[in-house]
Amino acid sequence: MNRTIGSPHYLTVKNPETVSLIEIPVLFYSHFYMIVSELLEEKSNQCSKYIAYPDGDGLKFICYINDINTGEIKILSHELMDGDKKQLLSLSKDFHSMYSFESEIAKNFGIDFLYLTSLPTQRL
Repeated sequence: MNRTIGSPHYLTVKNPETVSLIEIPVLFYSHFYMIVSELLEEKSNQCSKYIAYPDGDGLKFICYINDINTGEIKILSHELMDGDKKQLLSLSKDFHSMYSFESEIAKNFGIDFLYLTSLPTQRL
């Protein structure tokens, strides 16, 4: 297995490797948004899956970005706790391929994906 942490923001694996959920880096959403945006700017990268599921006292979100040139899969995540607002800045505003994933998450978990013109600044 050839697993690497990509500049500690995501786990990189090759298909058909399996990973434990605890191996996947968990980021603040503002950081997650920035990293996914940077990855999707690369023409060879595409999101193959962005899911959410109940986890403890909230929701866990996991995103899988495939590099079609290298066959690598970059995996990263974020969380939304029960007390948090169910609002996230939408990635589909700039990356239409994210629309179906965000739409499914919104339908299943009541998340409101916002279409803002800029990401609010937040200390990491």
